[in-house]
Amino acid sequence: MAMKVPALIIPGDDPSHAASGAYYLRELLPQPEFWGVMPPEQTLDRVRDRILEFGRAHK
Repeated sequence: MAMKVPALIIPGDDPSHAASGAYYLRELLPQPEFWGVMPPEQTLDRVRDRILEFGRAHK
């Protein structure tokens, strides 16, 4: 909760990275940017492009 930087949250779908954890994290961080694409639709290209977009927006 003390992080003062933007954070990109990408939901996961395994025992260590449950989507519910991503929703909870979104509520805790002051500057969350939640990517609402669930794992079945998260292709390598889409994830890469989203991360690069986030990086360019927050230089």
